[in-house]
Amino acid sequence: MKKALGASLIILMLASNANAMNYSYQFYGNQTIIDAKGEIVPNEDSIFMTWFLQASSNMGGRKVSGITLDSPGGDAEAAISFGQNIIENFKLNTFVADGGTCASACAVLWASGKQRFASSNSHIGVHQTSRKRPAEEFGHSAEEFYTNNDPESGSITILETDRVGEYLRTRGAPEMVWLFNIQRTPPDQMYWLTPLEIADITHL
Repeated sequence: MKKALGASLIILMLASNANAMNYSYQFYGNQTIIDAKGEIVPNEDSIFMTWFLQASSNMGGRKVSGITLDSPGGDAEAAISFGQNIIENFKLNTFVADGGTCASACAVLWASGKQRFASSNSHIGVHQTSRKRPAEEFGHSAEEFYTNNDPESGSITILETDRVGEYLRTRGAPEMVWLFNIQRTPPDQMYWLTPLEIADITHL
């Protein structure tokens, strides 16, 4: 039996990486909107493309015009790569649904959109970003660092806020609205953008 639906939902999830984002898609007329849910992991852009090549054959030639994000965050470098290689390359609009969450590295994806959409009830969170990297990359052993180090694993936690901040700045993020809130919020805390701040960013 066929039912008339305003939007047809078809789910095809990638099972090869349980920790990566889960992807599905919806049809709106002749447009396709991707739904992305979960944590952003290293090589997320490659994981997405593997899924997309499988899923696109079922899209009936409809143009993919946007991606709806629901994520607590994840790997900041992976988010930047995804933003550049997927969202910007495909010229996708980005959405955070009413009541949905897009925090930490997910905010980088949202900022990458050709146009950004969110409601006053969307939860968009930002903070300083950090990443563990091998101590050898800095010419030191982990024991030589007295803060933010992990001698047992031989890694050092470094802030990547400048990297993320520069990425956002080149995408037109208002410094006083967004970047200031990132700089002043430690990695273990979250600053949730106000409805007014969200509106300022979506109107760019």
